[in-house]
Amino acid sequence: MFTRKTCFRRAFWLVVYALLGWAEWIRDRMPEWLMYEKYSQAKALALLDKKLGVNAVFAFTEKVNRAFPTLKNEIEKQGFEVVDHWHLEAPRKGYNDWQARGAWSGKLADSSRHYMNYDRHYILGEKVAPDDGTFVCWHVDHLSFNMYFYLEFLESLAGVGR
Repeated sequence: MFTRKTCFRRAFWLVVYALLGWAEWIRDRMPEWLMYEKYSQAKALALLDKKLGVNAVFAFTEKVNRAFPTLKNEIEKQGFEVVDHWHLEAPRKGYNDWQARGAWSGKLADSSRHYMNYDRHYILGEKVAPDDGTFVCWHVDHLSFNMYFYLEFLESLAGVGR
């Protein structure tokens, strides 16, 4: 599955995306095989959340819905709510004053109940236990990097009933 050529191609696109990912022109040219890696990660996370009993809500951008028209339905079939996600011009404060530009529809619409960019803070050592009635924002598109931290976070909440 991983030959020298495929590893170089993947490394090339990950470096390009890391350095120039802010440019929509670059994002529009991301190879399909790399995009399907994210698609597969979202489905795997839903299955993992289901097995672990996580009360998750998945949020997809319009671009994700266009690129993967069946993904929303596949996630909903597993029993999860799927809402719309978009980015605002300016960051806004979440539950604990962490800021982000993310916005959501549905029951996630109230940003004052969110730990914004929780995964980034958690990985950097801010391992705050979320309060009852709040949401934790964990990015699936960063999952290949932070899967261990996600599982560690879930394990830290085991038995808490959240």
